[in-house]
Amino acid sequence: VKEMAHNDLFKKVTRYKIPTKRMLDQDFVTRFMAFYLLGYENYKPDLDNFMNTCLEKIKEGEISDDTIATMKEDFSKSMILAEKIFGDDAFRKRESKNDKRRPINKAYFEVIAVSFAHLSKINCDKLLANKDPFKGLLMDEMRNNKSYNNSFSGGTGRRESVRLRFTKFNEIIEKVLKQK
Repeated sequence: VKEMAHNDLFKKVTRYKIPTKRMLDQDFVTRFMAFYLLGYENYKPDLDNFMNTCLEKIKEGEISDDTIATMKEDFSKSMILAEKIFGDDAFRKRESKNDKRRPINKAYFEVIAVSFAHLSKINCDKLLANKDPFKGLLMDEMRNNKSYNNSFSGGTGRRESVRLRFTKFNEIIEKVLKQK
């Protein structure tokens, strides 16, 4: 967790805005690890228990070193892609291009980081080539789907919220990947 929290790509894409003082950076990374390794489909509230279960599985050797190594590579890949697609707005919820800048959102971070981490190189390239339509669809969904929007701000640890935000986000990715 510490190693990934100190990842230069993670720090750069979050613009060094996630404090290390109270280990908030490690909380972001642990969320990523839990959803990446255990899957949002297997999420059961509460979030702290879910993250602790993941860390226990790692500690007990239930997750292989190869899987951990792949996860670290995929984390870096997702940070690079988030930087290239969103720039200064990575992990910040937006409903329109004119929105004032908001703080980094943990729930948005976990969805973007995990979803991007699972993409193949080809699909990363395809998504990057279509970043403007992708961002437009995301903003449309945030603006027009109140349930989706709320899944990032209220009751983020509820099972329904977790499933909704991952499902919708991945549907938008798939929609963009199917274009052209």
